[in-house]
Amino acid sequence: MTPFNNCFNRHKKTNFANTDSSVWNNVRTMTNMEHVNGDLSDIMSWMELNVSLKKPDNVISRLVVAAASYFVWQERNNRLFTQRQRTAAVVAQEVITTVRMRIMTLKFKRRFENGSLMEKWKIPRSNLEMEPD
Repeated sequence: MTPFNNCFNRHKKTNFANTDSSVWNNVRTMTNMEHVNGDLSDIMSWMELNVSLKKPDNVISRLVVAAASYFVWQERNNRLFTQRQRTAAVVAQEVITTVRMRIMTLKFKRRFENGSLMEKWKIPRSNLEMEPD
């Protein structure tokens, strides 16, 4: 069960049950949460374990969870109240774009050179700051 299934299943006309899990499956590959399924209790367990860690990949993962929650909620409201509907891929891309824009405002310590994370999010090397000796 994905985070919002209980809410969406009450509104049969939204047909959203697969969309929210598809969004989560698309965006979790951009984080260090690949092993976390879409169940809210699993996501919250991961968040509790990693809330105090200031490592960039954990910060980014928390940003992704927050953005995914917001955009899935927004999509649910659009489907309920305006009859507008986007695909899961479009919602996932909006999450990724929003998080990337936020990441671009951050400065990372030069010692953090997680190449795969930097490549996934297209973080330029100029976002790495020199540490004083």
